[in-house]
Amino acid sequence: MFRFSRPLRWASSFVLAFSAIAIAAPLSNFHGAIFDPSGAVLPDAQVELIENGVPVASVATDAKGHYSISWKLEPGLRLRVSDRGFRTIEKAIDPQAHAGDSLEDIVLQLASFSDQITVTSTGSPTPESQLGTTVTVLDKADYQGTRDIQEGLRLLPGLQAAQTGQAGGTTSVFIRGGASDANKVLIDGIPVNDIGGTVEFANLASASVARVEVLRGPNSALYGSDALAGVISLTTARGDTPLPLFTYQSAGGNFGTYRQEGSLSGRQGKFDYFSDYSRFDSSNSIPGDKYHNGTFAGNFGWSFSPTSSLRATVHHDQVASGQPGAIELYGLPANAAQVNEDAYYGVTWDDKTTANWHNQLQYGGLRLRSQFSEFAPAGTPESGYTLGAPVTIQGSNGYAVSGQALESNDGPPYPYAYPGSTDKDFVYAQSDYRINPHLLGLVAFRYEDERGYSGGHASSIDRGNYSYTFQFQGDVLNRLFYTVGSGLEDNGLFGIAGTPRASLAWQVAR
Repeated sequence: MFRFSRPLRWASSFVLAFSAIAIAAPLSNFHGAIFDPSGAVLPDAQVELIENGVPVASVATDAKGHYSISWKLEPGLRLRVSDRGFRTIEKAIDPQAHAGDSLEDIVLQLASFSDQITVTSTGSPTPESQLGTTVTVLDKADYQGTRDIQEGLRLLPGLQAAQTGQAGGTTSVFIRGGASDANKVLIDGIPVNDIGGTVEFANLASASVARVEVLRGPNSALYGSDALAGVISLTTARGDTPLPLFTYQSAGGNFGTYRQEGSLSGRQGKFDYFSDYSRFDSSNSIPGDKYHNGTFAGNFGWSFSPTSSLRATVHHDQVASGQPGAIELYGLPANAAQVNEDAYYGVTWDDKTTANWHNQLQYGGLRLRSQFSEFAPAGTPESGYTLGAPVTIQGSNGYAVSGQALESNDGPPYPYAYPGSTDKDFVYAQSDYRINPHLLGLVAFRYEDERGYSGGHASSIDRGNYSYTFQFQGDVLNRLFYTVGSGLEDNGLFGIAGTPRASLAWQVAR
């Protein structure tokens, strides 16, 4: 007969109680398959269960990419999947949703594709390799040390950025020979185009931009007649540091040129924030050509749950520049200036209602104000004309001519002003559903109210536009990837029109 001392009896009781709790904890079997973005299985991928940051169970996938792993369900349990050359994915395990037998098929994204997942063409995250359209992605590294958006765009094939004059000079972008007003330009999903379709790229600073996607060609049903040449989509940076991050930088040069930029960003719990202000000033190298651009950008998000979030963005710039005109011809600058004040803002609700069903609702607007002013005719008035300074002009063939240019002085009364205004408000709703692993369906609706004028209120326009989009995206045997859909527009300018689009991509090798 054995007798236990009191401390030993306590220890035995503790061991028995702990064993009972361990036995009582429910077990769940997690099994499934691991795939790459093309749908091919991944053998020898590492699958781990993480508890309080520590791996408690681990297996490797077999030759068919399958895995099976069992463990007791407890709060804080997470599933982590990793493989060489792919981005590691980690997801929380809900004890109530994963009790018993749980199927978890997971797709790993290629690490080298982390910046090549695009949503511009299809409206849902898609690797470039699965697109039948030409999309180029530029990130912050492509804009390091730059001042304006066009500095990165001018390097892309099939795209030309034309700038007149020096810093602040009118800048237009042409995609594959299309007109400069045939491009849809977006900032965080908010259209930037004025009523006529033009965009002044000289006013768009590259500060605060984290990503630029460029779709070349009219190959997306999402944008219709607004994107006959292509789409340029800008995304503002987000805060991602647990402590507030403050940055400041400045630079200067000749001709009274200096640039400053400061930003504040971070993440606190479910809230992330980013704000940035930049200013560029230059006198440029010719008289009457001073330029400045002050731009503020903000991006603020709130995650209500892992599947639902609300995000607000704002972009505001104030730009002023001298307009010296044809100074080499007249020998002196025109007495003129151009001022702009532009604001773009939006609020987006994003919700993944189920594992296969995603919904998005967005309200946005823009307010564009511009005015060209000529305060007095330049030069010396003489017999109904304005006489320029003596100049000598030399042609490319070496021929030179000297003289003074004449400009008719019977123009409008001075000072002369040419104002412009564009107001737009829109609502966009999108719902997409993954019918099966090889097919995704999308429907969308957009209403846009636009008002504005060019030159004065006498030329004002007020109209509403509606558009409906239907689209299917999928693949055949993980080799042939397709996107087919159509938009139906009811435009206040040209009436009702359809905009069908289709694209195919064949992946020769995985």
